Amino acid sequence: MLILNCIWAISLVLVLNANESLGHLSPFHRVAGLDRRAHERNRTERGYLKLTDVRTAESCDERTESCRTTLNTYVNYVESDLRDFPRERSPFEKIWLEKIPLPPIAVAESRSTPKGACRRQLSRYFQDLRDGKLWAVQMFDASAKYPYGIIDGQTRHLGSFDQCYRVDTWLAPATKYERLPERVRGRYCLVDFEYKQKRDRPRGRNGQKLGFDFNPKGSAWEAVKEKGDFRRVRRYNVQMALCVPAACSPAEVSQALSAPYDDFAAQNDLSIRVRIDEHNCQTQAEEPRVSRGTLVYGLVLGGIVVTVVISSIYDGTLETQEEREGSSNAQKLLLCFSARRNLRTVFEVSYKHRGLDTIHFLRFVSMCMVLIGHRMMQYYFNPVVNKRYLEMTFDVPSFVIVHNGPIIVDGFFAIGGLLTCYGLLDQFDKTKRMNFIGLTFIRFLRFTPAYALMIFFVAYVFPHLGSGPEWAQKVVAESQHCASTWWANLFYLNNYLTMDRMCIFQSWYLSVDFHCYLVAIVLIYLFWKWPRKIGYSILGLVTLLSIVVPFYITYKHRIQPLFIGFPHLNGLADDSYFLNYYVKTHLRMSAYLIGVIAGAILYDYQRASWRISKDYSKTLFFVLVLVMSYYSQSYGFRFYDPNVSHSSLEMAVYASLHRATFAVSFCSIILLIEMSDGLNGYYKFLTPGWCQPLGRLTYSVFLSHGVIQTYQMATVRTARTFSINSTLWDFVPDVVYSFSLALLIAIGIEGPFRKMEKHFIMRRTTKRSDRSTFRDESPAYSIPEQCSETKDVF
Repeated sequence: MLILNCIWAISLVLVLNANESLGHLSPFHRVAGLDRRAHERNRTERGYLKLTDVRTAESCDERTESCRTTLNTYVNYVESDLRDFPRERSPFEKIWLEKIPLPPIAVAESRSTPKGACRRQLSRYFQDLRDGKLWAVQMFDASAKYPYGIIDGQTRHLGSFDQCYRVDTWLAPATKYERLPERVRGRYCLVDFEYKQKRDRPRGRNGQKLGFDFNPKGSAWEAVKEKGDFRRVRRYNVQMALCVPAACSPAEVSQALSAPYDDFAAQNDLSIRVRIDEHNCQTQAEEPRVSRGTLVYGLVLGGIVVTVVISSIYDGTLETQEEREGSSNAQKLLLCFSARRNLRTVFEVSYKHRGLDTIHFLRFVSMCMVLIGHRMMQYYFNPVVNKRYLEMTFDVPSFVIVHNGPIIVDGFFAIGGLLTCYGLLDQFDKTKRMNFIGLTFIRFLRFTPAYALMIFFVAYVFPHLGSGPEWAQKVVAESQHCASTWWANLFYLNNYLTMDRMCIFQSWYLSVDFHCYLVAIVLIYLFWKWPRKIGYSILGLVTLLSIVVPFYITYKHRIQPLFIGFPHLNGLADDSYFLNYYVKTHLRMSAYLIGVIAGAILYDYQRASWRISKDYSKTLFFVLVLVMSYYSQSYGFRFYDPNVSHSSLEMAVYASLHRATFAVSFCSIILLIEMSDGLNGYYKFLTPGWCQPLGRLTYSVFLSHGVIQTYQMATVRTARTFSINSTLWDFVPDVVYSFSLALLIAIGIEGPFRKMEKHFIMRRTTKRSDRSTFRDESPAYSIPEQCSETKDVF
């Protein structure tokens, strides 16, 4: 009898181990298969069954109806408990984290891959990987296996890009049905995994203060979910590198991965979505080829370089002043490209107007702030090991200077409006007329050549200069955008028509500036033509309207009142506020119009004899420049805290006033330096000799610095480390490289076209003016001498 009982017990254990589900067993067998020790205490404490009932259920005779009822009741309660409470684990059982599929294995083992070359090569890859063949191991080794550092914000794992790209081999036929060898190359893909709990609570604070500190004894999911905190990285979005055969398309790879991860998600009560962007799946065989546009661009650029060399050599042979001025139009045109003359123009130091002289310093410092701000954006959008520290900077009040750094752009707009107004008023006084088409053409000719050089460089040359994990997404994709939307950029319409296909992301500024310039021509002409009281009233009303428009839109739609560079974004194209509000002219005009009013005041002051006293000038400088600029920027810190609730009125007021307020502080520097007696020390500080040449290069720096930063970030092979030191360490090369490249652009493009404007357009217009009724010696589209160096914001 004892032997029979042992055989029965062994058989029962074998049956239980052979079946993953207990649903088909009898109630008695199901009770035997349940872990009573793990759940008896929970079940009795919760009052579902008394301890005596539990023991009765396990010892009763199953042949009686009352026993079967007790058994079924007990089984239902305990199986319910198994779903709610963890059971005791065997020391040899794997935890769920160890069961996560490895992407390079999952894609090879998947049976959901469509039949064809991809499935065939994946099968061969898996077979050769088991046999230890070099090419297969190389492909496996180049892939990211398992994410790490997620709690610290490292959600992007780049694997080994170059190793994957080097996979290139010929495979002998695997079966008798295959007669020809097959070539296998590596395809490098960045796979996006989005994983969440199925029973996840809805987003929201739930009365809990948001922040970056979590209970180490609490659930890890609390550190993964952002819970409505827009400052945090989306840790449930993980990007991992995967090296697969080049025969596999992004869609086939995504389909192959979906099945194994769906199975894993179902077993662990998770929701996993697998996605691959076509721009994140690249192979060496699909790299852009040299096109006809590339050849044409190379010929044009080579022609410019040759012309600059010939012109410089010829300029060096001229001895007399008459020869240097040129005796024919062809000679003058050639000399416009002389590097010697253009370098002399760049490095000449000539301060002639107290107020306008300070603009060189302001735009140089502002451009440096733009460089460091865009460098910070690179840390937002690119792989970083410790993004948690980047998140924590949003909790530091002093860092609002960096995070709310885009407000510096309104300082540029203000300077542009001031110089436009000052120059046009002087021109109208001399010519007594306005030529809207002529002014527009001059503006277009002044800015467009260097701009076009950068657009077509990005479109046709940039994609051939490097490679990297994100090269296709950041460079090749932008190149395609520039090739298809160049017309919108060159006609300054891109901020309204093609923002979904951005070409040179900072170019929206040029479009807004151009639109504001066209409006300013009409307003300044009316201001000049009518009495000053009416003119200032018109400028004031239009400026007030430019403030009311963003107030109304922000209040009605309750949009964020300022640009916030979210760390979880992969690019500016992902930010709806940037695309739909930040770059629109009708929402950015207030700062420019403040500059127009300041320019009118500065121009009219030429006829004034009064000065601001020393005490008042220092007080006004402190209040208007320091205090106003500080609070217009620092108040934005409130909107970086998700724990602070804001009314629609508060958001609308800040959205409508912070740009105009900052513009007032910028223009106050110029006005107070010009009108005050007690700011001589400030004037000397703001007009160093070295600053004027650098200030002349800021337009070319504005155009070129994005290419330099993009190239660096698109070619990196590993995640970077964020710190203040690393940011400053990157800032210094940014300044050196950007200004060096800007000097070449100024010599070869910007300088020659400005000299052609001066020699051929200005003088021709001057001759027409001489024959007119007003007979003025100044060119119709020129500006006063003291303003000639600072006609434009750059």
